[in-house]
Amino acid sequence: MSDRSTLRVAGCLLFVFSCAPAAAQCVTDALVQSDPSPPDFFGGAVAGDGDRIVVGAWGDNAGPLLNAGSVYVFEGGTGAWTEVQKLQASDPAQAARFGNYVDVSGDTIVVGSYDRDAPCGDCSAAYVFERAPSGFVETAKLTGGEAFDLNAYDVALDGDVIVLGSPFEGPAGAQTGSVFVFERSGSTWAQTAELKGSDAGHGAWFGRWVDVCAGRIVVTARYGSGPLGPAVGAVYVFERSGSSWSEVAKITLQMPTGASLGTSIEHTVTIRDDD
Repeated sequence: MSDRSTLRVAGCLLFVFSCAPAAAQCVTDALVQSDPSPPDFFGGAVAGDGDRIVVGAWGDNAGPLLNAGSVYVFEGGTGAWTEVQKLQASDPAQAARFGNYVDVSGDTIVVGSYDRDAPCGDCSAAYVFERAPSGFVETAKLTGGEAFDLNAYDVALDGDVIVLGSPFEGPAGAQTGSVFVFERSGSTWAQTAELKGSDAGHGAWFGRWVDVCAGRIVVTARYGSGPLGPAVGAVYVFERSGSSWSEVAKITLQMPTGASLGTSIEHTVTIRDDD
């Protein structure tokens, strides 16, 4: 889970708004990549932690590979953001959409890459980058579930825990969904859990959006069921106890709103640690 600043995207510019609690106005910074090539969808995914902002550009090309995707790393602060590195997958593929989802925690970045219809067949994976003296280097490629399950449709990171949403996981055509949890021990990432909604059924898309923070994981089921009927959306909360994760709550709409729970203007869910 990143410390998500107030960010807005307009064309090839990413605007960062920094507002003091009692300030009469906000300071606005515009981030621009060093090699814009519209339409590369720069700003399609954004995450920030402290003095670092990570920006996905999933439509960027890697040589002749169209829409292979890239991620840009900016560091600094209000009025002084500088692009310090451009990241690409070690095995770029056409239409892989590397950078479609990103997150950052400390000196670790996780990048989601997916496109079920890419020439590579199924490019779904999460790439982990860690800071070294020379900059960020790719240290792991994580996958969960089976091919064509959108195994990194959304990604979330908090310290030594990475969560991958896989909304199409399940029997062929079921699209029930799962969430895969990876944890770091030393320099190695390993899958430690697969989470499912206790009542997520056919077509629920459990794992469409995910977040993790301080021993808690939140997962949306885009078409989960609730008191108002099927496909109204639901949010599931998991908490950690020892080495295992348990579902502790399911949140659903209790009155008609015309919306589906688990989506918003930013199309995400976010956990805040208020302790």
